[in-house]
Amino acid sequence: MDLIKKFMQHPKEVDMTYFQHLKFALNLAFRLFITSCCSIVHAFFPFLFTTFSSSNIRDLNNLFNQRYHGDNK
Repeated sequence: MDLIKKFMQHPKEVDMTYFQHLKFALNLAFRLFITSCCSIVHAFFPFLFTTFSSSNIRDLNNLFNQRYHGDNK
């Protein structure tokens, strides 16, 4: 399998172009990074970011459900 096909195979499997997948994956990585940072801060200072991580994880779960299952929960 040539290199171009390797880059295109997974995005095609999830019905995205390469650049749509790139944008989606980078956005997801950024949101997870921010959520992780806030969770670390929350571990030391429990009064900060009390609902941030759980809300973000719930939002990401809804995003994946809508994207892959058509749910609107």
